[in-house]
Amino acid sequence: MKNTVKRFFTVALCVAMAVSLASCGKGKNAGDAAGSDAVYASPDGWSVSYDEKLFTVNEEDEHTTSFVYQGDSAGTNMVSIRYVAGNMPEEAMSEITEGWEGQERTEGFFPGTDDKWGYWRQLVSSDDGSGYGETVIGGEYNGGALVFDVVSHKGKDEEQNMTVSDYLAMIIDSVKYEDFGPQTMFAYYPGTYNSIDADTGATYSVVLNEDHYGKFSFQDE
Repeated sequence: MKNTVKRFFTVALCVAMAVSLASCGKGKNAGDAAGSDAVYASPDGWSVSYDEKLFTVNEEDEHTTSFVYQGDSAGTNMVSIRYVAGNMPEEAMSEITEGWEGQERTEGFFPGTDDKWGYWRQLVSSDDGSGYGETVIGGEYNGGALVFDVVSHKGKDEEQNMTVSDYLAMIIDSVKYEDFGPQTMFAYYPGTYNSIDADTGATYSVVLNEDHYGKFSFQDE
């Protein structure tokens, strides 16, 4: 039991750090980006705002829409949003990231929510001169997975790179949902996990809530 509780403590602390880092990055991008003047609404129940003077919208199929940046940049920069019915996030994301090497993975609250969980996989910009980078965000969504795929190319102009990054982030940060149903893939996790110290008799506990928040109880709460 003590080892089980320790594992829960470790996992919860790592998740808390990932959420904190993700929130800091998203806040900066949202604050720096300019306002949007168009809204795209998907039949899958999500919508985003974007600057129609700077983005071309392509409906690749009935469940996939891409927003391609048309301003000055080092290469292709775009956000694709896809709903994959019947698949969970890991499976849907692996279709894109299967061939990646050295990817970075984090977790946190899914874009546009403060109570749904999401997963990030990042392929950092290449060193081969192309400046290519890609980030995939996936989350369980209404019987399937909703996946954001961000493709970017960075050049030597750092100000230009930041501007493009802000506009791409602005699209993701603006997402809204008509009806985001409960996520069920980890429904068995919420609960209270206790351990009693054999020497002192002290009780240590972790409370995991359905909204992904929780509470540690050691000497203090």
